[in-house]
Amino acid sequence: METQVISSCLFAQYISYLVSTNLMWAELLITSYYNIIKRLIIDVVPKSISYSLVGFAKDNIQKELLQQLYKPEVLDTLLKESDHVVNRRNEVKRMLTALEKAEAYVMTFTPHLETKLIAFLGIISIVSTVG
Repeated sequence: METQVISSCLFAQYISYLVSTNLMWAELLITSYYNIIKRLIIDVVPKSISYSLVGFAKDNIQKELLQQLYKPEVLDTLLKESDHVVNRRNEVKRMLTALEKAEAYVMTFTPHLETKLIAFLGIISIVSTVG
């Protein structure tokens, strides 16, 4: 009977050891999980707040800029061309007019040039066949 009591005590101690070991592992795992979640929250919360603030600021700034842009008194100054662009456009118009006049002048000589060019090409072909 004494051996049964000793084996019962050893068995109880072994069970107690298993339970305490399992409890220790469970506590360790829960603590690790808690630390991981804590680190994740520490990292994510400021990012979320910054994202929300930046989005809010972006929307409000865009709205304010559009309101400023479409004011009638500002619209005329925004649509006005600079003096440099106006001067350049006028210069290009003058150049276009001069080129159109030059083209018209050259076109008056075109019939004479065509006959001279045909004669010149004929002479070249004769020279190349003889030579």
